[in-house]
Amino acid sequence: MDIKSIIQHKPDKLTFKSLLLLVAVLYIGVYFLTGNLLTQLPTNWFTSWLGGVFSLMDEHGFVNVWSGQSPGFHYFYYLAWKPAQFLSGGQWYFAGVFSLFWYFWSIGALFVSVYFFYKIMERLAGEQKAIVLGLVYTTLFLTFEWFKVVDSISIAALLGAVYYCLKGSPKTAGVLLGIGAIIKPFGLLMLPVVLRSEFLNLRKKIIFSAASVASFGLLLLPFIIGNFSIFMSSFRWQSGRPPWETVYALMLKLTGQPVPADPFFQDYSGIAQRDWGWTGITPVHSMMTTNVPDYQHWYGIVFMLLAGAAVLAFFYFKRVRSEQELIWGILFVFLVYFALFYGWSANFFFWLAPFFLICLPISFSFLMRLLVLIEYPLLYGLYLAHIAPDLVTSVSGLPASLTSALAPLGIGYWVIIVVRTAIFLAIAWLAWKKLTTQPLLIPLKSFYQQYCEFRAGNGNISDLLK
Repeated sequence: MDIKSIIQHKPDKLTFKSLLLLVAVLYIGVYFLTGNLLTQLPTNWFTSWLGGVFSLMDEHGFVNVWSGQSPGFHYFYYLAWKPAQFLSGGQWYFAGVFSLFWYFWSIGALFVSVYFFYKIMERLAGEQKAIVLGLVYTTLFLTFEWFKVVDSISIAALLGAVYYCLKGSPKTAGVLLGIGAIIKPFGLLMLPVVLRSEFLNLRKKIIFSAASVASFGLLLLPFIIGNFSIFMSSFRWQSGRPPWETVYALMLKLTGQPVPADPFFQDYSGIAQRDWGWTGITPVHSMMTTNVPDYQHWYGIVFMLLAGAAVLAFFYFKRVRSEQELIWGILFVFLVYFALFYGWSANFFFWLAPFFLICLPISFSFLMRLLVLIEYPLLYGLYLAHIAPDLVTSVSGLPASLTSALAPLGIGYWVIIVVRTAIFLAIAWLAWKKLTTQPLLIPLKSFYQQYCEFRAGNGNISDLLK
């Protein structure tokens, strides 16, 4: 092939696949060559915590343990823990084998999600823009240690559901959504958006909904049948835990409410909460075979009422008339969820990132990522150093002397929480305005006007009932 033909040669559809594979090899290779994959991963706090959960399942049975995660997460007992036991035979290197399996699932899902994002962009905006935003998306996603959370798997399933929905394959889309939702149930927020879409016919919407609900329900059924109390305990624990990194926590702080000392909400670190500024809790293993009471807190009720009202308003007033509007609709429901939910973790940003990149300028996603990083771990660490200097003497990357000097700036932790919430609500309003307004039923105002005209003798009953 001469120089001219090389210049004129157009990349085929495997170009981004090849590039993504190269990035994956480099990313995993660097992690291996630095020794982190073999030395730090097996002793990482999250994999150690996972190992404790799965050890309890070995002892008490698969369905007799809750973890604070959605019960569907427990299937990794069979996808990572049991294969590691089989391969290692319980030898000293078992922890390393288990960590490798977990790393494979979490990091593998990360790159699958990038590929699905690329395919979505390719459909919406063409190959060139898809490659550019695919690389940007990869850059954003590699700024997080995914083996410490389970979100990458659910995000990959969600983006796969979006892609196959756009492609017109509702059964595959629905199954993927259901599988992802058993790990993180809020993925099901995509359902009302699809049901209000007009580029899918009624048959495809029914197939999508049925496949989503069926796969979600069937995968959770063993837990429901096997031990219903333990099945509900994960959800009860989530609804009962104290609010963290949200305006709800700030309200409780400002009103002087005491931090709860409930044994179910002890943290795996062994450090007790002293202030509402403390971030999320990971439950201790000793409580995971005990049934969790049914907690009813005001912040949980407020969240459910506000989020439910917003989703119902979307379903009543809005229509999704194009593939682009589907993305805006999904962005709306997720922004509402994360703005109104009583908890926030840094990994939640990545549920929004793909939709930010599609709908908004690229710079916005990077600015939001920076805002989230400043909130946690920087200002969070400074805030803890200010309120608990006996426990927190230095923030990661800062010497103790500088941490002590900057500790008063930790008050900015609450400021950024308020700013983040306001930004999410503002973008949710923008998404609402971008969507086509056409009520599902007779608009109440119109019905009331016709009713008044009928009562005044200026209308007839047939107009009122149309």
